[in-house]
Amino acid sequence: MSKVLTRNIALFGGMILAGFVCAQAAPFLRGVHGGRGPTILSAERPAVAALAVVICLAIATAIACVVGRVVNAAVGLFVLGAAVFALDSRLDGLRELVFAHPEKSAIYGMALETVVLALILLGLVIIVFSITGGFHDVEPDVDGTRPDWLTSDAALKSAGMGILVLPAVWLIAQSPMKGQAIAAVFFGAMVAGLIGRLSAPHVQPLLVFVSPVVFGAIGYVIAAVMMRTPLDDAYVGGATSAFARIMPLDYVAGSLLGVSFGLGWAKSFLHHEEVAAPAKA
Repeated sequence: MSKVLTRNIALFGGMILAGFVCAQAAPFLRGVHGGRGPTILSAERPAVAALAVVICLAIATAIACVVGRVVNAAVGLFVLGAAVFALDSRLDGLRELVFAHPEKSAIYGMALETVVLALILLGLVIIVFSITGGFHDVEPDVDGTRPDWLTSDAALKSAGMGILVLPAVWLIAQSPMKGQAIAAVFFGAMVAGLIGRLSAPHVQPLLVFVSPVVFGAIGYVIAAVMMRTPLDDAYVGGATSAFARIMPLDYVAGSLLGVSFGLGWAKSFLHHEEVAAPAKA
């Protein structure tokens, strides 16, 4: 079996299997009015919903690790993003949240949930990178050192590109439609992954997978501060901020998918020159 065929089977088989697993968590996110989602905190039984999501994410991460071993870490995390997308696409959007929790505090609740999801996502990314060995084309810098993936200036520079998700959401998310919300995050995260990799090519890009989700939480705070009326009044009047139209799992799915795509795109711009072997005497 050729290497290309093996990679394709791993990719598409992993997406189907991981997506099926994560989709099983959707019924547990049923809201108080019978709709699904759109957040864990707004579910009828938040603790049960959180447990179901965590279990499904753990299984999907195991599948992503297998795919990452066959292909690479970015493809493994792309599979994990597809799994979260399979769950997220089955959930409702802002409309369901407005009916369940019409007060403005619901926006702060989404910010809190997004921060928690970002921490969980960081753990999952670390697991995938540890098992797959990370990016094998990340070379040392000119001094021969490899910047730390968490605390180095290069890592923070790469992670800082996650802020690009906010203008993308502001421009693209013109309605609460689920497809538009995920597309906005995907585009912003893709650009973040591309520029983050090009601006810091010598560091393992773990943080850039998570930073768009963190900046999404900041976007919720901005939306809440800008909101002058209760959430239901703002929704009915069409005055809801674009930052409030994105659900927490939209950020997780869009970030994993977009950053993986952006990092793959960046490879076409990065070229490592091999050091010539010393001539024989």
